[in-house]
Amino acid sequence: MRRIDLVAPRGAILRALAPETRRERMRGLLGRPSLGRDQAVLFETTRSVHTFGMGFPIRVALLDHDHVIRRILHVQPNRLLLPRRGVRHVLECAEGADLRPGDRLRIVRATEGAGRATAILPRAAPGPGAGCGMDRAPIV
Repeated sequence: MRRIDLVAPRGAILRALAPETRRERMRGLLGRPSLGRDQAVLFETTRSVHTFGMGFPIRVALLDHDHVIRRILHVQPNRLLLPRRGVRHVLECAEGADLRPGDRLRIVRATEGAGRATAILPRAAPGPGAGCGMDRAPIV
């Protein structure tokens, strides 16, 4: 999982994990006894989540494509959150997280040993033929 920091408008910093593989996405918070007040999991390009098998309630922030919180829900264990219109990312965090609808989260990544943070730029969209070998230079 990729480690990132999310900064809210009022200065709250959430230490988030962003799953990169399907297995990491499926695991999410399962098997954890609790979630710290400043910890979270950011599911990018996800519109719904579930809490089946979890032992504690969480706060779920539904984000749009600009990382603006559209809605915050308190979700108990063993529930399914269905997809919502306009949601692009889902942030699972502790009950006490200081987040409100309308907050725009800034995503930053902690740099190794530098003690400061740098912004993460959005990934470029894949070009035509991406993933089928046509996006590589020809072998001569």
